[in-house]
Amino acid sequence: MPETYWWSMILGFAGSFAGTIPFGPINMTVVGVTLKKGAKAAWVVSIAAALVEILQSSLAFWGGKMLVEMLERSPFFQLGLFLLFLLLAISFWLKKPQVLSSRPIHGKMWPCFLRGLIVSLLNPQAIPFWVLVFSFYQMQGWLFVEAASLFLLFTGVMLGKFACLGLYSFFSLVIVRRVHNLTLWMNKILAVIFLAISLGAFGKYWSVV
Repeated sequence: MPETYWWSMILGFAGSFAGTIPFGPINMTVVGVTLKKGAKAAWVVSIAAALVEILQSSLAFWGGKMLVEMLERSPFFQLGLFLLFLLLAISFWLKKPQVLSSRPIHGKMWPCFLRGLIVSLLNPQAIPFWVLVFSFYQMQGWLFVEAASLFLLFTGVMLGKFACLGLYSFFSLVIVRRVHNLTLWMNKILAVIFLAISLGAFGKYWSVV
């Protein structure tokens, strides 16, 4: 297989992994699910998030700039984001914390999969991030539009997302052994993250009205 094909996978993996490192709703969701339901449930959430990442990066690759500009200039879209994430912030702040059980909860994994899908889809920064990444790759002459290259590019995107979230899950298990009340703060942390996203959307709404 040509080296450019493998290079495409490396680019997808690197961009996705780097973009997942900063704390965000999906990261904290994986940590929370790991602490409350175990690593297996967290893997299911990570798989869902990785699949959504393929969709978001694909949208960014095929006409993402036009989509981002259209949404950035829409006051109704920004106002909708502001209200949505404000409600999420309030609900998570008021949600009663669940104390970590000594035994992880096992059960049906579909709720975890759906949770991973929903939280990942509610990430307004994903498509703009990939637009910037792909623009940088394009300027460097690293992108190839052959079918095999694109397949491996988005495969790398999926693997990078899953790998980074897997590390979050692993290290959350390590940390919780020393910080037993970490899960008590999980909802508060998510509330702050959602509030920050909400305020960012309100700032954009105020600038376009």
